[in-house]
Amino acid sequence: MRVAVRDGASEMLGSASQFLQVPDLSRGRLALSSLMLPSAGGNAAVRVFPPGATVSYQYRIFNAQAGAGQPPEIEVRTRLFRDGTEIYAGQPQPLGRADWSDPVRVLAGGHFQLGARIAPGDYVFQLIVTDKIAGEKAQTSTQWMDFEVANAEPGK
Repeated sequence: MRVAVRDGASEMLGSASQFLQVPDLSRGRLALSSLMLPSAGGNAAVRVFPPGATVSYQYRIFNAQAGAGQPPEIEVRTRLFRDGTEIYAGQPQPLGRADWSDPVRVLAGGHFQLGARIAPGDYVFQLIVTDKIAGEKAQTSTQWMDFEVANAEPGK
């Protein structure tokens, strides 16, 4: 998707592009929505965080398999990259708090802490979700989101 905008007052132009992946949910396979990483100001479009910030994220899990009378068995693993190099690899953890009222569309989320000494720059957060009940071909889904770490500007 490519978007272009023009400021009516200054008539300046700007553009942005992003690849979109739309999973086929009708096949019943595990899938994830895009990740939402709203910045400290609450704007999900601007993903800039200061060193030491706590970064919260939300996503939906689609087509999780549930056992008879049991909720789905979901494991979540997170990874963090800078310049293509993995700088953090979390261990798989059972999905914690989530709304299981509709196992076909589960709302979930979490957070991670940026170290106070993390270097400013561009990063990629990856989320890997594994459905322990699903068949081998439909067991894992992953999403990623880029963000920036930047020191606060003086006076802000």
